Amino acid sequence: MDVEYIKKYLALRDRKSKLKKDLEEIEKRIKETEKYIIEEFAVEGINSVNIDNKMVSLYNRTFYRVKPDKKSELIDLIYNQEKDILTISGNTAKNFLDDDELIEKYLTGTMITKLSVRKKN
Repeated sequence: MDVEYIKKYLALRDRKSKLKKDLEEIEKRIKETEKYIIEEFAVEGINSVNIDNKMVSLYNRTFYRVKPDKKSELIDLIYNQEKDILTISGNTAKNFLDDDELIEKYLTGTMITKLSVRKKN
């Protein structure tokens, strides 16, 4: 048996494990830094900044969920409108409802603020 392949295999597994740990640490540092930058944008009253030919900007996104006590009522409403929706996710329901009053009645939303980085041309 050629043990060199086994040694290569073990070395690759060890490297993969180390890279995973490094990546986890980098992801943690990115989240901390992103949180700080978002707070600084709020303090400065800005939405974007250009640095090193890249635009760093804020974006908000709302994720909707169907209110648990309204799910069956919402399913009935959608099927009565003859819409073929196989799964009722909050965001799908929001697109279907497209009415602030109905959205408030059936859905609950969570808004997140993230950073977007785009290379400027």
